[in-house]
Amino acid sequence: MKKEYVLIVIVMVFGLVISIPGCGGSSGGGSSRSSSPSGGGGGGSTGTGTGTGGNGGGGSSTGDTENDANTGMFTAMDMFNFVNAIRTEYLHTSDDIFDGYPWKGEYVSVRTWSVTMTKDDALFSEAQAEANALKGGGSPKGERFGYQNGGGEPFWAQGLDSPKYMISGKSSGSLDGNLYGRWHTKANGTARMGYIYQTGTGQYNKKNKLGVGKTDVGDNDVWWVLIFGE
Repeated sequence: MKKEYVLIVIVMVFGLVISIPGCGGSSGGGSSRSSSPSGGGGGGSTGTGTGTGGNGGGGSSTGDTENDANTGMFTAMDMFNFVNAIRTEYLHTSDDIFDGYPWKGEYVSVRTWSVTMTKDDALFSEAQAEANALKGGGSPKGERFGYQNGGGEPFWAQGLDSPKYMISGKSSGSLDGNLYGRWHTKANGTARMGYIYQTGTGQYNKKNKLGVGKTDVGDNDVWWVLIFGE
């Protein structure tokens, strides 16, 4: 009698185990579904890599390049903003207004150039083409103007008495920061006359647009081209 009772209990317990949902191999199926998001994450990483490559490809044609020659300016727009900032600074701190090429013109009393320049896409393209030509071994156009005390960076300028005034200057990675020796800074009297408080000349004395080109040379040198227009 006791044996029969034990057998009945075993049969009942076995039946209950089979009827409970989720028992058996179902938990393995749940794990397989959770693996899908991990695969999706890998796909997302690939997409990010593609985007980065696109940005890098556009840089060389727009003046957004790796070198800064220790100036802190990596892009053509960095230089554009610098020009406007330094011209604005001198408007508030100095009454100097210059008409003519550096060391050859004269101080005047009326400012005819716009203090801040408007970004002009056509001038940006033209300036970038000139910067690319300089990188390719071309010679800078115009007359060479040396650093005020000698020993610093020169720049070249042409067209002041025409609708487009172009300045080309090479920044050297061997100089430290924007201190003595830089062709484009206010410490250089040639730069001050050349573009910082320039307002000339003749019938083409109303420059209000600017385009900038930039190209890398060597490990950390930069050719810059500024074109002021009306």
